[in-house]
Formats: sequence, structure tokens, C-alpha cells
Amino acid sequence: MAGMVPFGSPCSEKEHIEKSPPVVTPLALALGEAWRAGQLLRPHSNDAFVQGCDSEVAELVGSALGAALRQMLDERRPSGSFRFLVPLDEALTDLSLDFSEASVEIALAPFGAFPPAGRQRIGSFRTALTEVILRRVAEELKVGLKVKKLRGDNAHHIVEATFKSFARCLRRAMDAASGLVNGGPRFSAAVLGERRVQKKRGTKETNIDISVDLDLSPETPERVATGFHTLDALLRRLGSGLQLTASCVGDAWIDEHHSVEDVMITVGQALHQALGSKAGCCRMAFAEAAYQSAQVLCVMDLSNRPMLCSDLQWQGQQEEMAEDVSVEMLHHAFESFVVNAAMTVHLVQVRPEGAVSPCALDLALAAAEAALPAENGFRKDREIDGDAEYCKSERPVLALQASALEMQASVGWPGASMKVRQARVEKLTRKFELEKHKQEIVAFEMDHIEQAHVEEQRQIHRFSLRERLRQNRAAKDEWEARGHELWQENMKVRMTRENEQMRFSDKVLRTQQEKELTLRRQAAEEVLKGTQDFESGLVTLGLTKTKEDVIPEDSSEEETDSVEKLLAQTSKVASAKELVEALQAKLPTGQELNYEANLFMRKIKESKEAGAIARRERERRRRRVLVEQQREQEMLEENQLEQVLLEKLGRESIEESAISYRSWRVNMFEEVFVRNRQARQQQYIAQKRADKEEAG
Repeated sequence: MAGMVPFGSPCSEKEHIEKSPPVVTPLALALGEAWRAGQLLRPHSNDAFVQGCDSEVAELVGSALGAALRQMLDERRPSGSFRFLVPLDEALTDLSLDFSEASVEIALAPFGAFPPAGRQRIGSFRTALTEVILRRVAEELKVGLKVKKLRGDNAHHIVEATFKSFARCLRRAMDAASGLVNGGPRFSAAVLGERRVQKKRGTKETNIDISVDLDLSPETPERVATGFHTLDALLRRLGSGLQLTASCVGDAWIDEHHSVEDVMITVGQALHQALGSKAGCCRMAFAEAAYQSAQVLCVMDLSNRPMLCSDLQWQGQQEEMAEDVSVEMLHHAFESFVVNAAMTVHLVQVRPEGAVSPCALDLALAAAEAALPAENGFRKDREIDGDAEYCKSERPVLALQASALEMQASVGWPGASMKVRQARVEKLTRKFELEKHKQEIVAFEMDHIEQAHVEEQRQIHRFSLRERLRQNRAAKDEWEARGHELWQENMKVRMTRENEQMRFSDKVLRTQQEKELTLRRQAAEEVLKGTQDFESGLVTLGLTKTKEDVIPEDSSEEETDSVEKLLAQTSKVASAKELVEALQAKLPTGQELNYEANLFMRKIKESKEAGAIARRERERRRRRVLVEQQREQEMLEENQLEQVLLEKLGRESIEESAISYRSWRVNMFEEVFVRNRQARQQQYIAQKRADKEEAG
């Protein structure tokens, strides 16, 4: 929007106000005041008004909006009162604006049926703030405001219908100030195209032919013949503001159900098809019909959201038939028409409220008749028992709104005729634009499908890569576990060998110790034997005495023991010199002792050296076995890894070639799409240029 400065931009407040258009300046000032007050206003956030400032913000927004509308209406302020009713599914609100007074009456609660007290919030918006905003707008605009909820079980629908009714009522007041309510230019058939449809419907029970002309072509005769008087009257009243032709051949010999239902379905479908895009229609309208103390309100909306809400108290509650159509089929006929015409219709029995009305059906037909046709106006149709039945609709749903271009041409604005001519040219080229749009949609869908296919292939490739990675990791974990098991087995073998080696060393040591003990015992025995031989030789030579000679026969036992001890301690020699010589003769010499000691030590050293050499040899052999086992394990792992890598490289090369082929194919498709699109664009441009030249 030209002149607007984004909220939060670095410009000053004065520059922001000068750059903003006059209509939005009060709103910008109000939001600026709220921001300077320290309130948290974060756009597009559900928690924007949870800081307790939502009431103040709502009042500021309502005041700013009312002030902006007052500035806009200062030059052409409407006069009088205006009313509008907006249906939204099951919700219906009645809103009136009175520019001659300033009273405010709002009755919207409860907002919804669940819970019974109504909803307190819609998202982060409190439903009670609806009344606050509308009240502040009315006070700033200095108008009287009356808002009443006639129906509604959904809080969202109630709030939305309320604000829509306010906008529509304000638009009606602005149109009245511009003189566009009961007259002025309208969209012409040349701009909108033909709004004429002929539709046939054939079932096992009925054969129906319906023709609808919304532009009241005089060459189309009006003929309604369904075989049921009540249904004919109903169609004539609904089709009084448009050209309707209906014929039906059905199973009337059974009952009226299939004929009434299929006729109303076909009429609704024909009307929906004749409206097309509904361009130029008022879309929403309401009408009232009254007779004596009874009054019925009909509200219509060409919303493409079919729904019928009715609280009419039918005359035939105690009766079965209304002439030749059953009473239950009357409501079903309305419902079939509304659903197939894709309309939202509310029928409200205003008076008597909640009581049986003898003319509710006639008044509903009259109100629908006034709200539906393609022309505006106030009609007094007929008299019933001397009282006039009237129905009023300021702007029916099928009435065409004023075209902005034709309005400008009618008041003589410069360049308006050229714009009308341009509009006609655009109408001629519209079909080509639509075809272009369709082709673009098809191309976009094909691109989307191809992109989805490529993305699917990418996902499949990613999944396969992840699966292979998982398998490789599993194989690696398995190899590591196997290697750990082999290492544990090798460690067990090593511990076993070390234990055996220790047992062998202990056995060798014990054997050596036993040999040494044996040698010592043998040496001691030899010394003892040599001593005994020496003593026996002394006794033989008479050099010493025997035991009997030394010990007398009459000696006591103690004396005998002492003598034996003494003899054992003495040598059988005559003198000490002889004893020494005898001992020296028996004892080995020092050289012999040294030789024996050296020999013994040399044997011990040789035994130790042989044991060390044996241990080193065993350790060398054990290490050589371990190295050979490790080398074999590494070679086995390398061979397995090479096989896995070769398989992986083979699979990746095949997948890469497939992916490259798909990429090449996608690129070729894209090039074909681009060339086709360029060719179509050139054809459209050439055709459009030719049509413009033909129209000029």
C-alpha cells in the first residue's frame, strides 16, 4: 500500500504519521499509544493479548476504526437508518445503523451452545471484546447501533457474521449516500455473458426438463407444468423474478415424493449453473413478508455452503396434506432447492414467535420470492381477506451490482469509454487467459508430480544408503566381537603356557634340590664310613682300646654311659699328633675342596644358563606363533573388507548410473515443458493480438 510504513521501522513518529494516509492515521496513533504504554503486541501470535491489555487494545482499535470511518464519511454522510442480516451456516445476526441517533444495543451472548454459558475465547480473542469494539466504533462514528443474534451455535460463526453484517450495512449506507441503492447502472449481459441454462434429469421415477433464464429473455415462454398444483404455485412464486420453465412426468400414481424432490433438485442445480461464478450478484439479501399479525423473514446467501435453517410453524401440524402435496414435503422441497443451489437460507418466523401461524408457508414463499429475483423493488402482491400481503427487499441476491467502469462512463468521467472498451476486449480474451491458466495448472501439477517422483527416488536412495550403513556397522561390530573373542582365547592359551612353564621351572628346581640333598647324604655317609674304618684299624693295630676294655663289668649303668660318651668323643690314637695326622690323611686337601666347589658352582651356572636359554627359546617360539596368528587374522580381515568394498562400489555404480539416467530424464522433461510453455505463450500472445486487432 502506497505511503504505508511497516510497524517497527526506524523512522520517527512524525514521519510515520506524515507518510501514512489520513484514513489509517488514527489507527496507527492508537496502536502507537498502546505500544508506548508498554503493552505486548506481537503480530500473528496467539499469546499477543495475554498480558491483561486486550480490553484497552480493543477500545483503541474500535476508536481508531470509528475515527477513520468518520473522516471518510465527512463529505457524504448518509442519513436515515440501514439494516443488514448476514447468515453464516447456522448463525444469523441482525444489525442496524441509524445515522439520526446515537444509541447502542448489542445482544450477542451466549457465544455458542457449548458450554451452556457460551465460549469465553476464540483462540486468544475474548468473545466479549466484540461488543467493546462495536460500541467504540459506533461512539466514534456517532451513529445508532443495534445488533441482535437471531441464531447461532458456533462462537466463531457468530463473531464472523456480526462483523460481516456491520461491513455490509456500512456499505449499504455508503451506496445510499452515493445514490446507488434503487437505481444506477448495472452490469450488462454483454459483460457477464449469457446466464441461461436448460437442464434435464431422468431417473427411474421421473423425467424432468428445467429452463432458467436470469436475464428475463422475452423469447422464452413461461410454462410450469409438474402435475401438482401446489408445486406449480411454489415454482411460479420462486421464479416470478426470473424466467423459469419446468415440466415433469413422474410416478404421480404412487405419490408426489419423487416428483417434488427431483423437480426442486433440478431447479436448484439449474440456478447454480446459471449463476456461474456469481460475478456481479449482490450475493446476500433478506426480505420480510407480513400478513395481519404474522411476519416471516427470509435471509439468503449465495455462499456455496448449502444450509437451510427454519423455525416456521406450519399450518398443517395436525393435517397431512396441503392440497395435493404432503406437508412434510414442503420443508423437504425447500431443503432440496437450497442444497442444490449451494445457498445458505434462513427462514425466521418473527410473529407470532413460537406459535402456529396459519399463513407461515405463504409468507415464507413471499419473502423468498422477494429476496431471490434479479430486480430490486417493493411489491404489493395480492390481498388476502381484505388485507394486503406485502413483502420488501431492498436488494435481492440475484440483483446485479453497479459496474465501476459503467458508473464512470455514465457520469462522464474522462477515459471511461476507453475503459469499457478495454473491458470488452478483456472479456474476449478471457477464455484464452483461462486456457492459459489451465495449462499452467497442468504444467505445475506435472512438475509437482515429477518432483514428488524424484523426491521419492531420493528417499529410497537415502533409505538404501542408511540400510547399507547399518549393515556395515553390524558387520564391523560382529568382526570386533569375533576379534575380541579370539583375543580372549589367545590370552587363555598364553596363561596356560605360562602356568605350564612355571610348573616346569618349579619341578626343575625341586629336582636340583633333591640332587644336592642326595649328594650331601652320600658325602656324610662316606665320611662316617671312613671314620668307622679308621677306628676299626686303630683297634686292630692295638693303638686304642675297645668298649669292653674301657668299661669294667662291675660299673654301674651311669658310669657305663659316661664312659661311652667319653670314648665316642676321643679318637683311638696314642697321641694328638697321631690323631691329627690320621684326620689329615682322611680329610681332602684344600685344592680338592676348591676344585669340588668350583665344579659344583660351574654346574649350577650351566644349569641356570641352560634354563634361561630354554626360556628365551620358548618365549621366541610363542611370540613367533602369536605374530603368525595376528598376521593371518589381519590378512583375513583385509580380504573380507576388500570383498565388502568391491560389493559396495559395484552397487553404488549401478545406483549412480540409474540416478544419473533419472536426472537426465527429468532435465529432458523440464526442457520439453519449457519449450511447450513458450510455444503456448507465443500462441496466446499471437491470438490475443489478433483478437485485439479484430475488436479494434
